[in-house]
Amino acid sequence: MQAIAKKYGVTLEEIYFIDDQLSYLIGTDVLGVHVFLAGWGYCTESQKEEAKKGKITVIEKEKDFYPVLKEALS
Repeated sequence: MQAIAKKYGVTLEEIYFIDDQLSYLIGTDVLGVHVFLAGWGYCTESQKEEAKKGKITVIEKEKDFYPVLKEALS
């Protein structure tokens, strides 16, 4: 994440990271990166529950991607 921030000249807090595997998201949120679990991909129901317990936003359906991200950006 730090390499991405450096490459694009942004802070870690300006990065929004969306993935369908919880293991890729865990650890990046403590850096200040905004993380979201894509619930329509390969993640399991147990990963969704674990994400919610860890205060990681789960975007349940692909059609909800833009509205959720738009809200997070405002």
